[in-house]
Amino acid sequence: VQTPLLDIVEAARVQRVDIIALSFSVAMNPRQALDGLAELHTRLGGSAELWAGGSNAALKRRRPPYVRVFELADLAGAIAEWRARHAAVSAG
Repeated sequence: VQTPLLDIVEAARVQRVDIIALSFSVAMNPRQALDGLAELHTRLGGSAELWAGGSNAALKRRRPPYVRVFELADLAGAIAEWRARHAAVSAG
């Protein structure tokens, strides 16, 4: 299932999310994956971090600088690191 980009942006705004995590399958066109991430980044205006994963070739070859790319096994550590980073910001 592919969620419409504007639905993601609106949900992120309403819920005031800190992170949007998306998975891109190998079947998705790599150009569409990169274009979608670029548009999402622009529409979010820095209000949430973009995290991505999956087997799509675009994430392996050309990682956009505004997207953190993870393997599934690395997510728990990334969340812990994000929480520690934001706890430090909130405390300081």
